[in-house]
Amino acid sequence: ELPYHTDFPSLSDPPQLQMLHMANRAECGGGLSMFVDGFHIAEFMAQKYPEHFQLLSTIPLEFVEEGFDVHKLMDGSEERFDYDLVARHKTIKLDGHRVVQVQFGNVMRSWFIDVGDPLLIQRIYDALKMFTELCYAPENQLIFPLKSGDSVLWANTRLLHARTGYAVVGEAARERRVIGCYFGWDAVKSRVRMLRDVLELAPNQNTL
Repeated sequence: ELPYHTDFPSLSDPPQLQMLHMANRAECGGGLSMFVDGFHIAEFMAQKYPEHFQLLSTIPLEFVEEGFDVHKLMDGSEERFDYDLVARHKTIKLDGHRVVQVQFGNVMRSWFIDVGDPLLIQRIYDALKMFTELCYAPENQLIFPLKSGDSVLWANTRLLHARTGYAVVGEAARERRVIGCYFGWDAVKSRVRMLRDVLELAPNQNTL
């Protein structure tokens, strides 16, 4: 099982949008897609657990990610890219009193918490525990299977995603295979404006 997270909490400026395409669903079952609205969780905490909300919206946590990716190039060759990513940020980012971003991944969270009062550490862990429990509350989750050929698009700075476990078949042609990509809102809004012009729809809104 893959626990709830946003992608790349190890970046100070994470991808805004994420898309996954299910090229081949696992034949053995399992591997269900799971989503939860991080803004809803944050706003619920602000109302019901204000101390936890205050900690997660004011104290930065550190996230690290080290490793490498292997990219297949157009000519069929492969190239290795090493990385060592570190970022510190608040789990819940506010603009005034409005939630504008949620960024979290416990697997990539480091042990380091920069606070002067060591007694705050347990309170921060309690807040993270509550945040996680709310993510897994049945009424907050959307869980569904992606069929082969399906795609799903979501805001990586708002929704947390996860996946249920699945067994490995051992045959490449029958294994679960997912293709993903990232992009920003500016690219989407640009394409929407262009399509509206091509389709001769009403003039674009200035804010789009």
